Amino acid sequence: MVEFYSSAPGVDPAREPEEVGAAFAAPATEAAAQAVVDRLGRVDWSPPWTGDRHRAHVLLFREYLRRSAIWYDFLEPAPPGPPAFRPWLFADLAVLVAPEVRAPAAAVERLRAEWGDRWTGGSRKAAFQAVQWAALIASHHPAHRELAARDDLPPDPYEPVLRFLERGGEGFGLPVNGWVDLGSGSSVRTGPISENLLREPLLDLSDGNLDRLER
Repeated sequence: MVEFYSSAPGVDPAREPEEVGAAFAAPATEAAAQAVVDRLGRVDWSPPWTGDRHRAHVLLFREYLRRSAIWYDFLEPAPPGPPAFRPWLFADLAVLVAPEVRAPAAAVERLRAEWGDRWTGGSRKAAFQAVQWAALIASHHPAHRELAARDDLPPDPYEPVLRFLERGGEGFGLPVNGWVDLGSGSSVRTGPISENLLREPLLDLSDGNLDRLER
């Protein structure tokens, strides 16, 4: 059994996702992190998408909340006793799996230089966390390999965010009074982690399925 780091001293799920590191650095790690930056670089920020796409944006963000909640709940189980605040929303999940694995500096600095000024708040955190998650996967760290073999954890928790942006999402801020503004008049209630654990899954993130859901 591989040890996870949810209870390790100094491991903070709100840790800065723009950190860089050299641990487990390898060409594959660099390539995976840069591939996420490439995807973000291909996002078309110009078209003002019509309301037809707002439904997919809401569904994708809800799926991001669902996947994040499940991963966080597994990595940071609720402590015994009365319900307590749990900082699950926009948590850096990669650091909870293996805090010594951080994305190579070149990928993080490139994202910050080329695209970092396009987002603030939640979308910025999620974009950098997606780069960190890609680096974790490519590192072949034993902790992630063990998790990837489980059937009770959803796929890549950050893929819904990338699809959200690729389909014209304007980015999103941090919660205000329990709601996240997705832009263009759409918003999503974040709710407690327990509520998100029970959300209906959206497993097919393909353009074909999302187009169908928008009709």
